[in-house]
Amino acid sequence: MQPDTDGHDRRRSPRRIAVVVDLPKALVTEVKADAARRHVSERRWWREVAENALADVRINARGAAARIG
Repeated sequence: MQPDTDGHDRRRSPRRIAVVVDLPKALVTEVKADAARRHVSERRWWREVAENALADVRINARGAAARIG
């Protein structure tokens, strides 16, 4: 695979998907508090949430594939 025109080799970096969500202020406050309690950045907190959600999707997909045969 050839590097993209910007010279960035997409094979060596994870795919990034931008998601824009309008969150209630109370949830944002709770996230900030939880991230501070765990001594992680908000960005890291959201990354962990996304990674866990993706893992759940993969587990469910494997289960569905096994049922289908």
